[in-house]
Amino acid sequence: MLIGVTGYLGAGKSEFSKILVEEYGFVKLAFGNEVRAEAERRLIKPTRNNLQNLGYIVRKEQGGDVWVRRLIEKIENGKDYVIEGIRNPEDVEALEKLEGFVLIGLNASFDVRCNRILSRKRGEDSQTKEEFVIADNKDRGKEGETEGQQSEFCFRKVSREILNEGSLNDLKEKARELLEGLNKTFN
Repeated sequence: MLIGVTGYLGAGKSEFSKILVEEYGFVKLAFGNEVRAEAERRLIKPTRNNLQNLGYIVRKEQGGDVWVRRLIEKIENGKDYVIEGIRNPEDVEALEKLEGFVLIGLNASFDVRCNRILSRKRGEDSQTKEEFVIADNKDRGKEGETEGQQSEFCFRKVSREILNEGSLNDLKEKARELLEGLNKTFN
C-alpha cells in the first residue's frame, strides 16, 4: 500500500505518518527530509522560509518533479509506504500513476493548527500568529506562485479526508478505521 499525506500546516501530517510507521509497519518517506538534506548539503540554515525557497529553486534547476522522483526511487516492492508532506500538483500527478496509491488529507481548524505550530517550538516553525498566517498562505499556494507549494490544490485531490482536532488517541482510531477501509478496497 502507498499512502500519500497532504494537509495544511499543523494539521497532523507527521503524527499521522508516525502512527502508520509505529503501529502498522509502514516505511516513511518525507519530502521535508529530502529538502532538509539538500539544505544541509548546500549549508543553508533550515528555516521554514529557507526550505520552501530551496524546494522551489531545486524544482527550477532540476524539474518540477525532482522531489517526488527522489522519493519514488526509494520505493521497494512488498513494503507499505507513507509519503508525508505532499504539497505540489506535479507530485500528486506522479504518485497517482503508481499502483495502490491513495492520497489522504489531514485538516484542522485554523486556531487548532496555529496553536499546534506555536506550541511545538520546532526551529523552522513560526513563532507568532502573524508568522503562521504568512507561512500558511505560502504553504497553501496563496501567494500567486504556480510552481511553489500548493497544499490547497493537493488537498482538493484527496481520496479521503481526516479531520484532526482531537487527541492523539483519536487520530490513532481514525488511522485504524482508514486502514481497515483501504484494506477492503485493495484486497
